[in-house]
Amino acid sequence: MGNKKIHIITFGCQMNVHDTERMKMIMKHEGYDWSESPDEADLILLNTCSVREGPENKVHSQLGRLKPLKESNKELLFGVTGCVAQQKGEELIKQISYLDLVVGTDAISSLPDVVKKVKESGKAVVQTEFQEREEYQFVEIDTDYNFSKFSDFVTIMKGCNKRCSYCIVPYVRGREISRPVDAILKEIEMMAERGVKEITLLGQTVNSYKYNGVDFASLLHKINEINGIERVRFTSPHPKYFTESVMDAISELDKVMEHIHYPLQSGSNDVLKHMRRQYNSELYLSQIEYMKNKMPQLEITTDIIVGYPTETATDFEETLKVMKIVEFDNSFSFLYSPRPMTPIYDMEDPIPEDEKKERLYKLKELQEEISKSRTSKLIGSIQEVLIEEENDGRDKNQFSGRSRGNRKVFIDDITGYKLGDIVNVKIISGSVHALKGEIVSPK
Repeated sequence: MGNKKIHIITFGCQMNVHDTERMKMIMKHEGYDWSESPDEADLILLNTCSVREGPENKVHSQLGRLKPLKESNKELLFGVTGCVAQQKGEELIKQISYLDLVVGTDAISSLPDVVKKVKESGKAVVQTEFQEREEYQFVEIDTDYNFSKFSDFVTIMKGCNKRCSYCIVPYVRGREISRPVDAILKEIEMMAERGVKEITLLGQTVNSYKYNGVDFASLLHKINEINGIERVRFTSPHPKYFTESVMDAISELDKVMEHIHYPLQSGSNDVLKHMRRQYNSELYLSQIEYMKNKMPQLEITTDIIVGYPTETATDFEETLKVMKIVEFDNSFSFLYSPRPMTPIYDMEDPIPEDEKKERLYKLKELQEEISKSRTSKLIGSIQEVLIEEENDGRDKNQFSGRSRGNRKVFIDDITGYKLGDIVNVKIISGSVHALKGEIVSPK
C-alpha cells in the first residue's frame, strides 16, 4: 500500500500560498504525497483568508461541496488552517460537525501532531494558541524538498503591530517578529542551488523588517549579492517605513525589480487618519515622486478600500485624484468589509450599499482607463522576461513569464531557450492584464 495523500485548497495572499508549501513539506515527512485532486486525498486542508468577508464565506461553501467525500470515506480527514482557523477556532468545530482539525497561523509545525491526535482520539482537535516568544519560529526548508519552480517566496517576518482600524491581520497573525538574517540568506542560497531565479520577500509590513541592526534596505543589499538569484521582489510595504534608503536600494540594486505593490487604501487624509494608517496622501505622493524620478520605468500597483464608514463623497474624490496623479498600473479595489475583532467592527455604517457599489464602479472604470494608457506605452518596448511556464489548453505551445515590472508576458516561440531562461522580449500587443511579445535576444 502506498503513501497517504494530501490535498490543500489555498485562499488569500502570498503568505498563505507559502504556508501551503510548508504544510506540504511537513506532511511529506509523515508519509503524505501530494494529490492534485481532493477525490484521491486522505487529508484535505483549506488554508484560509479572513481579510474580507468574501474569502471567509468561500471556506464554508467549499467545505459544503466537499462534504460528500467525507460521507463516502469515513477515514478521510478534513481540516481548516490559516486565518479563518485562527479567528474562529472552536467555533468552526461547532458550526461544521464533519470537521476534524483546526490549525492556526502560528501552529503549522504542529500539524502532524494534530493529525495524530485526531486519529487516536477520534475527536476533532483545535490548535490556535499563539506562542509567546522573542525569537522567530519558522518551518525551515528541507534541502531535499524540491519545489520545482523558478520563482519562489521567502518569508522574512510575520505578524503585524500596526492595528489599522479595519484590519483583522494583527489578530490572526500575531505580533510582528523578524526572522534572523542568516536563516533568510541560507534559505535563499538553497533556492538558488535548486534553480530558483526569482524570489519574493514576504511580510505583513515587509519593509519594517529589522533584526540585530539589519534593516530592510540592508537586507536587500545582502540578498543582491547572492549568486544564482537574478531577481528580487517584495510585498507588501508600508509607507511609514518606506525610507530613502529603501527607495534608493530599489533603484540602485540591479536584482531588485522595478515594481512595487504599494497599498494606498484611501486618498483622503481624513479617512487615512481614521484608518490609523500613520501616513497622509502628501507623504505617499512624495515617495512615489521620489521613486519615479529615480526610476521612470517603475510600475506601481496598489490596494484601495471603497466605502469605508467615514468616507464622504469628497473623500472618495480625493482617492480618484491620487489615482490620477500616480497613474497606477493596476489596483485591487474592494468594498469595505467589517471584520470581527477590529476596532470599527460595530461602527455605524451610514453609506448606502448602492452608493458604495457606484463608487467602486467609478473607481474601477478610472483604473481601466489608466491601465490601458499605461499598457499602450509598453507596445514596441523591450522587456526582460523570466520564462516560467508552458501553458495548457488551446495555447499549449505558448509560454509565459513575468517582466521586471511584474507584467504577465506571453511568448509563442522560445526556440533555442528553455523554462527558467531570462530573455529580452519585444512587446507586440497587450491588454490590461497581460502582454504578448517575441524574443529578440537573451538577457
